[in-house]
Amino acid sequence: MAKGRRPEKIRDTDVNQSADAREAINRRLEYGRERNITEAVLLNERLNRKAHKGWDSAEVIRSWRSSRL
Repeated sequence: MAKGRRPEKIRDTDVNQSADAREAINRRLEYGRERNITEAVLLNERLNRKAHKGWDSAEVIRSWRSSRL
């Protein structure tokens, strides 16, 4: 079989191979996106922790904002 040529048994079928390839690629990309989201949620849960008593987030934010000016 020469490079770039389809085998005879596939050549005369009514299968749209480009559409099938696009669908397969899209399924794989969607799987990757879902996996990335899952990993991000798990990482966020692992890193998330409660603030210490008396900690004022507004004060910290004001401090960071004023330091950037």
